[in-house]
Amino acid sequence: MDRNLVNWLNIIFKDDFVQYLRLESLKEISLSSRLVRERLKPKIFKHLTLSTYNCNFKFKDNILTEFINIFICPYNSNNISSNSDRDLKCLSAEKGLDDFAYSLKEIKKFSISFTLSDMERAGYYLVQLAYNFVNLTDLKLRSCTIPYSAFSKLGESLLNLENIELFLVNIAKLPSDDLNPDYFIFPPKLIALNIYQCSAANIIHLSNSYDFLFTKKSRLTYNNFTIPIVSAPSLKKLAISGQGLYYKELKPFLDINSNLESLKIEFFDLSVVKELNMLKSLELDLITRSNNSAQIPLLRSVNKLRINKLIPLCYENIEKLCLLCPNLEYLHFSGDYDPDLQASIVTFVEQILLKLQKLKTLRLLITTNEDEVLDITKFYNIDSIIIETESSAIFNLKFDKSIKLKKVKFVSTSTEINTQEFKDKFSIYNSWNFNFKYIGYLRTGKSSFGDHNDVNNNIKIQSVQSGLNDFTSSLKDIKKFSRSFTISEVNISGFYLFPIITSFDNLVSLKLDLCAVPLAEFYKLGESLVHLNNIELVLVTFIKLSMNDIKSDEIKFPRNLKCLDIYHCNVICIKSESNPVKFLLSDHSRVDTNDYALPNVAVPSLKKLSYISNDPKNAGIRSFLEANPNLDYLKIEIFSLSAIIKLNYLHSLEFCLMRPFNTKYNIPILESIKNLKISSLRSKYFENIRKLLTFCSNLEELHFVMDQYEQSQPSIDEFLVPVLSKLNQLKTLHLMITTYEEEILDITKFSNIESIIIKAESYIIFNLNFIKCKSLKKVELNAYTRKMNTQEYKYRFSGYKNWAFKFGENTIKGYKIQ
Repeated sequence: MDRNLVNWLNIIFKDDFVQYLRLESLKEISLSSRLVRERLKPKIFKHLTLSTYNCNFKFKDNILTEFINIFICPYNSNNISSNSDRDLKCLSAEKGLDDFAYSLKEIKKFSISFTLSDMERAGYYLVQLAYNFVNLTDLKLRSCTIPYSAFSKLGESLLNLENIELFLVNIAKLPSDDLNPDYFIFPPKLIALNIYQCSAANIIHLSNSYDFLFTKKSRLTYNNFTIPIVSAPSLKKLAISGQGLYYKELKPFLDINSNLESLKIEFFDLSVVKELNMLKSLELDLITRSNNSAQIPLLRSVNKLRINKLIPLCYENIEKLCLLCPNLEYLHFSGDYDPDLQASIVTFVEQILLKLQKLKTLRLLITTNEDEVLDITKFYNIDSIIIETESSAIFNLKFDKSIKLKKVKFVSTSTEINTQEFKDKFSIYNSWNFNFKYIGYLRTGKSSFGDHNDVNNNIKIQSVQSGLNDFTSSLKDIKKFSRSFTISEVNISGFYLFPIITSFDNLVSLKLDLCAVPLAEFYKLGESLVHLNNIELVLVTFIKLSMNDIKSDEIKFPRNLKCLDIYHCNVICIKSESNPVKFLLSDHSRVDTNDYALPNVAVPSLKKLSYISNDPKNAGIRSFLEANPNLDYLKIEIFSLSAIIKLNYLHSLEFCLMRPFNTKYNIPILESIKNLKISSLRSKYFENIRKLLTFCSNLEELHFVMDQYEQSQPSIDEFLVPVLSKLNQLKTLHLMITTYEEEILDITKFSNIESIIIKAESYIIFNLNFIKCKSLKKVELNAYTRKMNTQEYKYRFSGYKNWAFKFGENTIKGYKIQ
């Protein structure tokens, strides 16, 4: 066929062709002619986003863009304002909004989706742009403030709106706003409503747009958002979560919207779904309690259930909920790290599955030990199972005796499983066929290189050394003054940029963040950076070339190194990087990755070590600690007591989870430890922690982060009080409380400590009782959310005689007056 006879416009306009083109490509094609531009407008302007991430607003004398340029995007030099405060006071928000509306005049009819993102207080005015889109079906508002009046009237103007999503939105109410539910109108065709982490705000005073945007005269006070009790007959899907949002605040809304088919909620009570006879899908984080006296009918319509926090505290209530769903076909459990995972499966999941006769698919998202062998052969009555976990757990999985099982899907959350080792392992299942796939990671900026030959050719003619020389030359006159240096988010190019570091002769502090580093060169830092005291590594990928055989005696850490912080670093091994272009542009996510292990070398000057790894066994940590017994500070994620038997000078210890004691080790008294922080105080670890504390006879300061899925008062009464009473040297106690219940905590039995520091929700602090703590001399109370420098809190704490309090915005400090 003669190519000249092909009408390419007919091809370009076909939906089947357009759907494979990126938006940028469509924009370029639209520039070819006016006809093409007009025909492609419905495609190009179908989804519109107004965001500060694209903050190149050119409107002149516009108070809204001035606010964005000054407060949200000050880093953009093109947006520097030339207006004085006096000029800004003369500008109106209405005129500014008109500029935006006029720019949308010719395209608004094509848009069915509109997103307003990261506009903060400017969103109070810009949200009105949504009313211009008469064909709008999807509205997303993110990280901005909007007026309550606009939210409550969406149903009057946007008659075609089907989906609403609010994320980190402050819904601001004026004193004159009427909150009567009769005046709140949801869109008549609304199907899905998603509300995440939103707040209700009260505007105390709103005189003009300048004061609201630029000054503190229009102060906002914040409360938890409560969904209005209004009927939405067309609503089928509801997802809602937020700080302090509980089932009791949602239940009235659910009672009058019983046609819901899908519900996603954070904190859940069985009585919530009492009236939801049409519910098909239910997703929740925690079941907070069960009202045994309430008669809950069977949820016969629910066929899909997802529970995101599978924890022992909630097992009983989870089982009750599952059994209320006799027609359940799909069940999804997500669980945190559990050292007794197999026991949990045997005692809980298996028992539930036996009682769910219609269940077809089970999905598990779990975290295991590396050597965990999961046996799911007793999952008799399901057809399909999906498991997402570490690759080692997948390798050791047993399911060959699951009689009804017809389909499995295993997804690795760590290393690749599309390897010969896994293929050989699964080949033993004779009656099964397996399809191994690699699921890659989304790499931002991938399209910046594209596949164009001219771009690649341009890169090929440039040398790495030339590029490195450009950086080195720009630092020539300033490097001698620098004592701290950071390389951040340069990804694989960090491999070539790393030599720059050695040019800073006076460097004291080095931070590497989200970048690749040549392992051999890193281990030679001690030869050039003799003054280096601190090294921090965050999400660093070390590149080890196969030609580099690194021996322990060749590793040279800086001789003055005092502090080493390593967070989630890994190592990949490659044969060669002789072709820089190929090395930089290749997809290294397909290369086998291992967790970075500390080498077995001594660093005599080292005093502080933080080592957080993806490896639950903390590979290499024990030998490194044995080689460095002079440490006085250690921070580690999963802790084994035997690892510190030689750390006779350890002053401060911090960890999250603790392994059981190994009796073959003779653990000495840890007299040197004065400060201990445990980041996860869970009941199943109480016995281990209690044993550890008996070895810390000179402990002066103790930090606990209470488990958010367990009630705090039982932990205080049954564990903390008896433990603290035996710590005679203890002076200061830190508690971070993340409980989901509105608890009234009693800490009056903390009789032997002098200072207590608590971080918790404001209602817990308000109801706190410490008047009978005999030895207490100082308190510091920190709230996550509400302000506490109010008359209400001042009056509450005025009842403490012989105490003086200082009130900050989110902090109360109290001192006992002798």
